[in-house]
Amino acid sequence: LSVPSPHLQEATATAATGMEKEVAWLRRGTSVEVSSVEVEWLRAREGVKVLSQHYNVTIAEELPSGMPTVSLPPVLLRQTLLTILSLITPQVTMLSAIARLDPSVARLTLTLSGTPHPAQLTPGLQSSVETAAQLLTPFGSSAQLRSLQPLCIELTFVVAAEIPVLLIDDNLDMRYLFRRYATSSRYHIIDADDGANVLELANQFQVAAIILDIMMPALDGWELIAQLRHHPTTQAIPIIVCTILPQQDLSYHLGVAGFMQKPVSRATFLATLDGLLPLA
Repeated sequence: LSVPSPHLQEATATAATGMEKEVAWLRRGTSVEVSSVEVEWLRAREGVKVLSQHYNVTIAEELPSGMPTVSLPPVLLRQTLLTILSLITPQVTMLSAIARLDPSVARLTLTLSGTPHPAQLTPGLQSSVETAAQLLTPFGSSAQLRSLQPLCIELTFVVAAEIPVLLIDDNLDMRYLFRRYATSSRYHIIDADDGANVLELANQFQVAAIILDIMMPALDGWELIAQLRHHPTTQAIPIIVCTILPQQDLSYHLGVAGFMQKPVSRATFLATLDGLLPLA
């Protein structure tokens, strides 16, 4: 059994540390974002198209329609798939991708399988899967090399929870903006232009938080906060005041859980929700 040289051991340790830093940076730079496995698979497949054409490899997929999103930033999922595909495409005669959902454990599994060429598989295959695992593990997902003959790699992802958030704002542009901010996140925005039906909406959608404008023509935000705080349906739901006015101190003294002063960036929007609704 050969022993790796000190230089190789040092290089491996440096690479591992670099990967940890990369993942840590990615986690700081993104919210708890979600991805479509189907979308990112198709992007990754297109990314290795030049390889599949060069090596005359047919890539087929069985991806059920209506698959749920998974708890990973899109860029990370795409790069994980590219990392594996770019290595195994030159080594197989045909490659298939099959996605399966297990709702009992909220997991989605993507199985990549193929028949290798008679020649020995590239030694870097195992390390490639390990690299993918390093990227996925901090997000609760995994990558495993199940077998070599036939080749089988299994990627397992955590199905994302879609968290309903109620937005009350009479400004249509603001409601549109926040819906756009929530895209590719774990949040789903239910919006209304006034607070007339806030109790009904909160109960119907079992919302996890309420974002509330203050200056509205029919019922201002302060009155609405009082109603929400004294009604058994909504008294435990975190309220986030979102206003152009500098009224943070007043808002917190009235018992709200969060405050955002307009204009609001996507980073602030997601960070505020993430702070109140941490990943379980």
